[in-house]
Amino acid sequence: MMRGDSNFASLFSGKESTDLNSLRNDPFDKVFQQEPPRISVSWEKDETLRAQLRQLTPSSVWASVEEDLCRFASRVTTEIAELGQKAEKTPPYLEHHNGWGQRIDHIETSAAWKRLKDVSAEEGMVAVAFDRGERRECARVYWAMKVLLFNPYSGMYSCPLAMTDGAARALELLEDGAVMREARAYERLTSRDPSKFWTSGQWMTERAGGSDVSGGTETVAVPIGGLPYSHRDSLSFPVGGVNHGKGKGEDGGRGPFWTHRLFGVKWFTSASDSQMALTLARETGDAGAAGLSLFYVELRRQNGGKGPLEGISVENLKDKMGTRPLPTAEMRLRGLLARRLAAPGRGVAAIAAMFNVTRVHNALSACACMKALINMASTYAEKRTAFGRLLIDHRLHAEVLADLKAQESAATFAFLRTCLFMGSAEVPMQGAEGFREAPLLLRLLTPVLKLWTGKLAITVCQEALECFGGQGYIETTGLPSFFRDACVLPLWEGTTTVLSLDVLRVLRGREGGAALEVFCKDVRESVRLEAKRKVCGKDLLLCLFGEAVLTALRGVEIVALRFAALQRSNTAETAALEAGARELAFGIARVFAASCLLRHAQFVRENPALCGDAVGAGELCRRFVRLEVVNATEALSEAEKGERIAGAAAELFQRRSFNSRFHTSLQHARLVARM
Repeated sequence: MMRGDSNFASLFSGKESTDLNSLRNDPFDKVFQQEPPRISVSWEKDETLRAQLRQLTPSSVWASVEEDLCRFASRVTTEIAELGQKAEKTPPYLEHHNGWGQRIDHIETSAAWKRLKDVSAEEGMVAVAFDRGERRECARVYWAMKVLLFNPYSGMYSCPLAMTDGAARALELLEDGAVMREARAYERLTSRDPSKFWTSGQWMTERAGGSDVSGGTETVAVPIGGLPYSHRDSLSFPVGGVNHGKGKGEDGGRGPFWTHRLFGVKWFTSASDSQMALTLARETGDAGAAGLSLFYVELRRQNGGKGPLEGISVENLKDKMGTRPLPTAEMRLRGLLARRLAAPGRGVAAIAAMFNVTRVHNALSACACMKALINMASTYAEKRTAFGRLLIDHRLHAEVLADLKAQESAATFAFLRTCLFMGSAEVPMQGAEGFREAPLLLRLLTPVLKLWTGKLAITVCQEALECFGGQGYIETTGLPSFFRDACVLPLWEGTTTVLSLDVLRVLRGREGGAALEVFCKDVRESVRLEAKRKVCGKDLLLCLFGEAVLTALRGVEIVALRFAALQRSNTAETAALEAGARELAFGIARVFAASCLLRHAQFVRENPALCGDAVGAGELCRRFVRLEVVNATEALSEAEKGERIAGAAAELFQRRSFNSRFHTSLQHARLVARM
């Protein structure tokens, strides 16, 4: 009998009021209390992540970083998670005026947020990706593992780190000597010293548009020498109390460093407490991308980047559904000093490297929040009793958790393998075929991975919240923030539709055929059917899963080739092309993720001493094939329906032959999924 049951029984037994006094002394809130799930980040206990590190890196690398990852996981549990919770409870605020009525536009963030910046520097959350040395391309894998541990408990500080990483990569590629030498921006972005470490913003969104930067950018860049003298003089005085300033002369004390002044409104600037930003502005009257250039700006040039805003007024802080600790502002640029990077009119091309990095970060955030919430739901199920049993002992509940784990693992493995390609592209090795193929794979997989994981995170996080019952809906538990924050992932860095069309651009581009060929080659190498056919026992099941993945791959390849053959000049064909773009992109993502699961399962079987649960790895494959690969095959059927309108496709393949092969493949995939 539970504590307090005797009091309830006596209440209805006619006993005297002494029993009522007993009830008063034993309040209802002490009769039963749930034990909350505890945040426990353990590198040593995460066998799947450890196996991935060993699979993707040589022994010399994983042996050198495992100790740091183990130590860092402990710091996440003991310090970083608490800072993240405090940052969540103390959102930033904007102080427009001081007590004397002077305009100051000060964005105040919490002490926890500021401390997270210092911790990020100390732990090299950006630096580890650029400290390549002997790790070479594997530096990105090490970086990915570390940020996966940090991200879900960081109070959204992972967002400014994403843009900082992207800005560092963009500056590294541009090799603007003046920025590197005088501003020391790259050095600051990759510093491990909290007193020197800078974060960067990424200012693209304006009032006229979000993803359509070519058509929606209205900010203008005026050469400093081209400003009328009367206008230049006016800029030396505070506008509305804000220092829009000249500083030490028109150049801000840097000689010829600054080249332009920017005028316009940036509608949505995340991490608005950063010290610098990269942004686009229209330097010429040319419409579209041809008129856009890339610019480097510093928000606070005084006091080592800690002074007041200069050349900027803050219109407001955005009141968002999620990502509440993150200061996101609408800013008006009032002659902000800027330096043009790259050639005039090459802004969109120059910023592409930054987009690629931040989109990979977006996928990282999706994987991290899924992993964290599923882990908490699993530990909760081992403690929470319902209907006389622990939740984990209810078969249906356990099945739900297992399905969620399979989806999260597939997404995480796909993300980590993409990081290896990313590292290979950043550290090219002359003459190595794999390193030549990495940029092609990365160009296709970056939008595909971002759009799929962003959508998947919302579905998985919602289902995981349901595993907590009503507590998953209570804000003070800290659980709903995972779902609210996940909702930004399909939006930031390009919506699902925008990125689906980007996938089509890749396939129809100059290197689209090569990218598709390299992708199919990588999937087939991951499946390795011939190797699996030579073994017996449970590996035969992996062989069948591999057949299902190759079935879906054939569907993806055929539909992708058909789409690539359509003529953009034909309006009907273009409409058909766009109608199936989403399903094609999702199909590519699911097939790639399934191949990564198979690669993982095979590695675990071949290295039992290094890695643990081979049976569990096979089970992840079975569940994901059932949940996603069959869905991918069926979705491709929908994509093919939209494509069927176009007559040009009939010239490439006979429709009857395709349909026959496709539906036979679909039946085969369904059969395997039931095993």
